[in-house]
Amino acid sequence: PDMKFLSIPMDVGVARAAAEALLEKRGAGRYSLGVLCLCGFGWMSDGAENVVLSYMLPTLEDLWSLSPGQLGAMSTAIYFGQAAGATFWGALADAGGRRPVFLLSLALTVLFGVASSAAPGFYTYCMLRLATGFAIGGNLPLAVSLASELLPPSLRDRGVVALQLFNEIGSLGSTGLAALLLPGRWRLYLCLVALPAAAVLAAAAFALPESPLWLISAGRGGEAAQVLASISAGGSGVTRLLPRSRTLASADAQSRIVAARGGGDGCDGDGTVGLPPARDDRADRARRPRLAIGCPHRLRGA
Repeated sequence: PDMKFLSIPMDVGVARAAAEALLEKRGAGRYSLGVLCLCGFGWMSDGAENVVLSYMLPTLEDLWSLSPGQLGAMSTAIYFGQAAGATFWGALADAGGRRPVFLLSLALTVLFGVASSAAPGFYTYCMLRLATGFAIGGNLPLAVSLASELLPPSLRDRGVVALQLFNEIGSLGSTGLAALLLPGRWRLYLCLVALPAAAVLAAAAFALPESPLWLISAGRGGEAAQVLASISAGGSGVTRLLPRSRTLASADAQSRIVAARGGGDGCDGDGTVGLPPARDDRADRARRPRLAIGCPHRLRGA
């Protein structure tokens, strides 16, 4: 049967509440586990890279006959890179989106981490580890942002706390590799420590969606609708987003949100929520159907 819709003046808070309700309806399951694991491997990468310094300092001190000042400079470079990275990646993710910035930080973590294993000397090594620290400075905060915006609201607190477990696993794994490979095979050690970032990069490129909450806050409600439709249908939320000119994301279209009648939280019993098409003249708009997320029925023109 046809369904009637109630047009509500658009407010970012209303749109976010509707999106939250759809995520909550998705509940625990394969989708939530996938998001947790992908974000968790980002933390695992951070944990593995963070303990590298502790084991590489004595190794390189003997290998390159480093002075105390050089050892201090090595430590400073790595931690400075992480601090700068945390600031930079957070601001970039607010402007450009959670998903692409998270993937970029992972890619650079792998690139500079593996490159540092080929460093011919102290200064090159310091520069490459500074760049690695800069890259991993984005992994941890962006993983938290993605988990807190993609997991169902009732699971977020436990999910974010569970990320710490991945961090500890990464630290323990890196420690085990150090015990097996150092000091003789330190170059192989650095390559293996970059594996968690490489693994999550490969998986997240196909299975980690953009945050619909970020899309809404950025005025890209049409794209948020596509992501939420995929999640509501049992998918991962990863969609091929249409060009903005072809979505419901025009500034004018953002002025209204459509929610199924009967749902005080912005959704009906089936988790249906949507945005109207871009507005034309009044007569044309009356003939065009509304878009509903997760609604299999043909919709009546508004």
